[in-house]
Amino acid sequence: MTVDIDYLLERLEEAITAGSRVPFSRRVLVDDEECLAIIEQIREAVPEEIQRARRIQQDRERMLAEAQERARLIITQAQHEASELVSEHAMVRAAEARAAEIRAEAMRAADEIRREADEYAYQVLERLERHLTNTQQLVRRGLRELRQGAPHDYGEADEDETRS
Repeated sequence: MTVDIDYLLERLEEAITAGSRVPFSRRVLVDDEECLAIIEQIREAVPEEIQRARRIQQDRERMLAEAQERARLIITQAQHEASELVSEHAMVRAAEARAAEIRAEAMRAADEIRREADEYAYQVLERLERHLTNTQQLVRRGLRELRQGAPHDYGEADEDETRS
């Protein structure tokens, strides 16, 4: 049975104010049985009210603790996510820097290979030019000798021409 203490206190106040005044004093005659019954109801209601207040306080503390735990978890998760984003950002920047280094190294390597290939081609073409020049000289000499009609030892001429 839940009885409101405020209601009981109002009833007690009404019982006191409804009492008869004693002339020439501040005293009031009240129905003692009615007042004692109300006081007894208040005594019974007070433990209930205290228990209800305790329950409300416990519920409040539990809800506050749950809210604080939820807030702590949210903050922890947000910090973790922020850390991951910063880490991912740092990894992306490091990967981009590494990619730029690799591109630069590849360009340097390609330039070096191109330079070496050009140098090799130049050397091969120079040898070919010398060989063709020697061959051309041999052909011209052979043609000249054929026009002049002189016999010639071609074996010696070939050796002389290929040495130069």
